[in-house]
Amino acid sequence: MRGALRTVLPLTAGTLVLGAGAGVLAASLALQGSAGLGWVLLGGVGTALSIVLVPITHRVLAVHHVTAYGLPGVKLPTAPQVWVPSVLAGASLLGTAAILNAGWSVLWWILWLAAIGAAMAGVAGYAFWLARQRRGRWPSVQQALDNHGPQFLIYTGRKDGGAYQIEQWLGPLKDLQVPFAVITRHNEAADSLHKRPALAGIPLIACLNTAELDKVIAPTVRAVFYVNSVASNINMVSYRNLTHVYLGHGDSDKEISAHPVHAMYDKIFVAGQAAIERYHANNVLIPEEKFAIVGRPQLRGAEQGPRTRGPNEPITVLYAPTWLGYNDASTLSSLAQAGPYIERLLAVGARIIFRPHPFSSKSPEERRLVAGVDELLIRHPGPHMVSMDARAADLMRLFNDSDALITDVSSVLVDYTVTDKPIGVIVQTDEGQVERYPSLRAAQLLHSPTDADDLVRCAQLGRNPRSEHAAGYHDPSGTFETAVREVLAADATPALATVPASTVDTEAITSEG
Repeated sequence: MRGALRTVLPLTAGTLVLGAGAGVLAASLALQGSAGLGWVLLGGVGTALSIVLVPITHRVLAVHHVTAYGLPGVKLPTAPQVWVPSVLAGASLLGTAAILNAGWSVLWWILWLAAIGAAMAGVAGYAFWLARQRRGRWPSVQQALDNHGPQFLIYTGRKDGGAYQIEQWLGPLKDLQVPFAVITRHNEAADSLHKRPALAGIPLIACLNTAELDKVIAPTVRAVFYVNSVASNINMVSYRNLTHVYLGHGDSDKEISAHPVHAMYDKIFVAGQAAIERYHANNVLIPEEKFAIVGRPQLRGAEQGPRTRGPNEPITVLYAPTWLGYNDASTLSSLAQAGPYIERLLAVGARIIFRPHPFSSKSPEERRLVAGVDELLIRHPGPHMVSMDARAADLMRLFNDSDALITDVSSVLVDYTVTDKPIGVIVQTDEGQVERYPSLRAAQLLHSPTDADDLVRCAQLGRNPRSEHAAGYHDPSGTFETAVREVLAADATPALATVPASTVDTEAITSEG
């Protein structure tokens, strides 16, 4: 209760001061408009300077804050990140309003500017103090991490933390019952991941520069696991005394699943032989000994074969589109074309589970498209599951509760093949699609909404007519636990091929898929 009050009260105070300042200033500008355009413009400049204080102070105060969670004995103070900028900006707005009502004295404006300068100087001084405190607090973090004794690290360079990418591996990694820690490169990433229940109790540390990475390589660390391909992975891979393992976050025909930069890792864990062949097909030459076939441990709960339905229970179709992507090669989403297909499925009495990609909440365009599908389901009575509910559900549960899947070129397509249930992929053209994305061979291509009728018929029969094309995606003999333990037991050896940082295309290597 006290902790909540310490958070809520300062935020409330900051919001009230900022709101009051904006309101009083707006009224002052309206009442004093007769004083002349020049004074109104001057008041606008004062307003702009006040507002600029918010992002400046937020950035300055946040960047010097040490972010570490889950380390016994380490209690780091939280740097003010919202209420201080709000109070400063609100007070500045009130000052501008007061001057507008004080007779336009130049002296008042000089005093106001001096006050703003003093406030910014105070912020700079506080930031300097925080920077010194940051250096002083690292020894306690290092000592606590050494006491924890992590045998491996999970590394993510994404600013948002990439929670879903980490969480899909947490279960298998926790099953090893060995200590580990998660390393991020941004304070906001660590703050975001700390709020995820799945990461509760796991040490989580933000390293803002490479010097701080030095501090988290505890003597017990043997390996680092990577769940995405952001460019900053190179900073960690440079520690050649460790074994670096690329896990990724799903097996698919997207370009990131067979990227040349993967050559810099010591080991690449793949679900099956098809993943290795994908590298070769894309002219990415990586020595065979770097690959380890480990299967997909996340699919252990997936049920194979037709689902047992009640006498009057409708066919359930899981619609799980990918996101809009970050370049032309990754623009594979069917969200914009989904409406007529969903309507057709509803017309034949199907139940829909709508599970969009986690990144589909990032852009306004995708949020609008997701809302459109949700509204379509809400308008049609039935036990449909909209995006909010489906995102909160376990993906394996959704696999087991569905009779068929409609998706795009993505890891969901490849993962769903393990169920032997029918799969449909919405496509605009056949030209070169199957050759470019071989996983489409395991799916029925839907060129028009009426093609969804055939998918429903296959779901009623409980079979995937394209299942013979799913071979090689999941190797049941691959054992993730055995592969990880072998990595932890082995001495690190230099990678057979490395990629200099200067040659990395940071736009292409984003792991957004």
